[in-house]
Amino acid sequence: MMKIAKVIIEHPVTSLDIPFDYYIPPHLNVMEGIRVLVEFNHSIITGYVEEVVTMSETLDEYEEKVGFEINPVLNCLDTLPLFTKELQDLAHHLAKVTVSPLISCYQVMLPPSLKPTSSEKVGIKTVKTIKVINESKEELTNKQKEALEYFIANPNLLKKDSLYSDSIIKTLIQKNRIILEDLEVYRNPLDKDYPMVEGPRLTAEQKAVIDEFENTSKKTYLLEGVTGSGKTEVYIHLTKLCLSKNKDVIILVPEISLTPQMVKRFKERLDVGVAVFHSGLTAGQKYDEYRRIARGEVRVVIGARSAIFAPLKNLGLIIVDEEHSESYKQDSTPRYHVLDAALFRVYYHNAKMLLGSATPSLESKTRALKGIYHQLYLLNRINNMPLPPVEIVNMLNEVKKRNYIFSSRLQEEIKNCLINKKQVILLLNRRGYASSLTCQSCGHTFSCPNCEIPLHYHEADQKLKCHYCGYEEIVPSICPNCGSKYIRKNGMGTQRVEEEIKRLFPTARTIRMDYDSVKKEKGYEKILDAFGKHEYDILLGTQMIAKGLDFKDVTLVGVLNADVGLYQLDFRSGERTFQLLTQVVGRSGRGEDEGKAIIQTFNPTNYAIKFAAKHDFVNFYKQEMEYRKLRKYPPYRYLVSLTFLGRNLDEIEVCAQYIKKVIKSYNYDDFVVLGPAQPYIPKIMNKYRMRIMVKYKDKEKMYEILSELKDIMQDYKKIEMHVDTSPYQEM
Repeated sequence: MMKIAKVIIEHPVTSLDIPFDYYIPPHLNVMEGIRVLVEFNHSIITGYVEEVVTMSETLDEYEEKVGFEINPVLNCLDTLPLFTKELQDLAHHLAKVTVSPLISCYQVMLPPSLKPTSSEKVGIKTVKTIKVINESKEELTNKQKEALEYFIANPNLLKKDSLYSDSIIKTLIQKNRIILEDLEVYRNPLDKDYPMVEGPRLTAEQKAVIDEFENTSKKTYLLEGVTGSGKTEVYIHLTKLCLSKNKDVIILVPEISLTPQMVKRFKERLDVGVAVFHSGLTAGQKYDEYRRIARGEVRVVIGARSAIFAPLKNLGLIIVDEEHSESYKQDSTPRYHVLDAALFRVYYHNAKMLLGSATPSLESKTRALKGIYHQLYLLNRINNMPLPPVEIVNMLNEVKKRNYIFSSRLQEEIKNCLINKKQVILLLNRRGYASSLTCQSCGHTFSCPNCEIPLHYHEADQKLKCHYCGYEEIVPSICPNCGSKYIRKNGMGTQRVEEEIKRLFPTARTIRMDYDSVKKEKGYEKILDAFGKHEYDILLGTQMIAKGLDFKDVTLVGVLNADVGLYQLDFRSGERTFQLLTQVVGRSGRGEDEGKAIIQTFNPTNYAIKFAAKHDFVNFYKQEMEYRKLRKYPPYRYLVSLTFLGRNLDEIEVCAQYIKKVIKSYNYDDFVVLGPAQPYIPKIMNKYRMRIMVKYKDKEKMYEILSELKDIMQDYKKIEMHVDTSPYQEM
């Protein structure tokens, strides 16, 4: 008799996506769901125990049967399983629908310090506490007696909080009066006190939405509410109702920048444990938050995409705020969408899910219209204030006046805001100083040597940077191609716009919010905090400022170069532009004063821009759906993208052509196969890329094909195939 551990090893590659057998030495307590150390290919690595099997044979008999030597499990890294049975099943589900190695799904579900990998681990944080073990005052000086009495009166006092010196503490330890004990403490990302407050009175619309949600038996609901209509207050009341039934809640937000405001509002209203989970936390904070949740010390989890994997055991409600956001889709293996994971958990727990947005995705809106989701509406702003009027400015006319960044109208309105002590939000969906540098003499563009795309110019540190692979170089003084000194900056980024604001409005207090400015811990929180206290007049940022933020003094929103997103190779580009503009315009006029917005564009007749300016989702939806139907795009068809990567372009093309032949051999009438072709960015990190896109209706048929393709790719050792079952880009 012996026990075998079926171990998934840490390498997330298809060829190793099977459990490997390791025998369990009698002295180790190996169980399903823990990490173990094992030897694999002469290296010590980490694995995840999928199953423990009791064998009737001895080790020698089993090795003779399988025909090879079975290595032992070397050590256990956990004393308790990392996952519930539900989350194990969810990992298998995601591995199927994303066609990814199972270990990659386990890894994405855990904080870095708990991933089944050999990466650096984060330990438990402890502090020293003083514990009295003998209260006798004999043979102590007066000062030592005084200290001992103090420690008796204050049991488990933190050493750092002691009123007495280290020398007195050391003496009392030597005389066996006290000892120092380690006390585990959490690295709490919520390092503020949130006193309980009374919430606002619900409007009739909000009450109706809550009642309808509670008294309807659907699993999934779509709450379509205009910006400023009080969706968050609905979330809070539904969370309270769920907690009253002893059920737990997950609240998802699309951007880290939205988390502080959401956390504040929930903490001020809920008298239960609330955890925060997103990529902006330190490794130690993620480790502690995950363990708090797993220990049952938390009832509500708020966070970005990864919070969907919070190990809550009694889930009753999942809320997905700004459900249309592309942030809910992971763009690296496993390429899952948060709704896939959320729906799995909803059905597992017999729970409910609420999707909220002012601009629902076309897929969600269509499901609501078909009755798959239950539709709910909030049609009016909470204070009955009108949605802000929006003015479209044609920048073709402004360029003739040499107004390249700020139109005359936007300059005028910013001045009015500053005079009236109001605030301004300016959106530019691009970071950095300028998009690229070009030699004016020979036309040479400075590009990334690894990715074949232009490098972005950053003024602050005078560097050219690749936003894909991280390559960077110092800005050259001359062109490496022709030696010319005449190098031109193309386009504009947030740093360049900030410079122009300072020139035009020298007295304005301006703060910039983009990836570069929030890289430091809590950078985004400090920026929003300061702007909320009116320490700044103008908030300039990328799309992270476009949604969810609520500032009462903002009466003007300006959008610079609104059509930049329209030219991306993304069949959703019109939808993305409409959503972004509608969301950011909705930041204006949320207090007692009416707001307004100005959209600057070189394409003022584009339907996405025109309908966004009118807050007209209904007519945008109709026109966009006509385009989708004509082109056979979602929600009329599903999409899958197969991207092939390797060092040799010819080998990639041969492989991709063969894969296309295999797909077409199935001869399904509802399949449309496009490619293979090189995508817009043909090379990233020194690997060439080719892509095949398939439009289809039957998911199960596609999973059958993808399973075969996964096996076929075992023969192409030098080529990777990345599968994306909900891609955003065209060929």
